[in-house]
Amino acid sequence: MCGNVADHYNLLPSIMETNCEKVDGGEKCSFVCADGNDKPSQEVFCDGRKFTFTDFQDTEIKCVPPPDTQCGNLLEMPFAPFILDSKLVFLCEERKKKGGFVEECTFRCVDDPAQKPLMLIDPSSLNPIHVATNPGPVDVCEVQVDKKGVETAHIIPGSISDFIKCVNPHVYTDCGMADDPALFQLGVGVSVKCEDNECAFICPEGEIPDVEKAKCFVTKFNGKFDYTGPVNCVPKPDDTPCGDVLDNFKLESGASFDVLGGDKLVVTFSCPEGTIAADSLAICDGTQFNFPVGHPIRCVDI
Repeated sequence: MCGNVADHYNLLPSIMETNCEKVDGGEKCSFVCADGNDKPSQEVFCDGRKFTFTDFQDTEIKCVPPPDTQCGNLLEMPFAPFILDSKLVFLCEERKKKGGFVEECTFRCVDDPAQKPLMLIDPSSLNPIHVATNPGPVDVCEVQVDKKGVETAHIIPGSISDFIKCVNPHVYTDCGMADDPALFQLGVGVSVKCEDNECAFICPEGEIPDVEKAKCFVTKFNGKFDYTGPVNCVPKPDDTPCGDVLDNFKLESGASFDVLGGDKLVVTFSCPEGTIAADSLAICDGTQFNFPVGHPIRCVDI
């Protein structure tokens, strides 16, 4: 009716097939993409009265990836500024509900954002260090389907109202990153590990940190650590005035000890469930224990 579609439009190679059908007022033509996951950029209409296509000559028809959700692409939604981290990727899936469905999105972190299609299929594409501060799933788009099958989609208000970032969970807190020199100046050998807004400082064997931990307290507007500043490793003091327990006793596998009292003069020994330490108590007189050096601590059946 209007001539060859390919003569009027610029069909890119990704368009594999053209199908036209008569409709009221003319003809409507749709396209099939070589990649079954992609969708054509548009349909075209031939005006049966004017015998011409409704688009300009050489309008480009191409195949494009489907939008993230029925409401469109996440990076085009009002909350887009909250999800701009370059390592952040997402995958949105449908969850059925009465009268339609909700599209929920899961967030992950990758080394290479080009690996987005693999993020939940190939675990090796995930960044081994960083995780999303809100991995989800987050309900983003609600789709209502009427009795005729017509879908109406709308973005769920406030679905993402805070930044979702890729962070190292071992140093992330609501007060900032614990490895930030502006917060803590970590000395030689000091490492830090955080969980639930509390950070513990760790030193190599034989040393202890001069600051054991720092806690992040969150207010309505921001967060603040109860300590910031330098953290260094210092030589570990002896367990007791009589020296280190392990230098004085030979503990059998599974046996453990606790040093009691502010003066650190009492040592108790314990064993795994079902057994008991043959010698469960040792006393330091301030100079030496009441057992000879190298005394074995054995676990015996109860």
